[in-house]
Amino acid sequence: CFQRLKSKIFPSVPEWYNKIKSSESIILKLSKQEYLATTIFITFETEEAQRRVLKSMAKSEFLFRTEVKLKVEEADEPS
Repeated sequence: CFQRLKSKIFPSVPEWYNKIKSSESIILKLSKQEYLATTIFITFETEEAQRRVLKSMAKSEFLFRTEVKLKVEEADEPS
């Protein structure tokens, strides 16, 4: 009785291995699909780097893959 309960709470190594392999298979399939991005967020190491990039990108129009005009703006502060 205790062993059965223990096996449900603490899966064995082979069970974990099978779960990981299954997850890797799903991830691989999803990574091969194409997705359309509508919004991206970029993080910077320093605030200075962020300010420099925002300033330079505000001065001109940027196109992604020569087709899509990028709208660059500073993100809201996290709440």
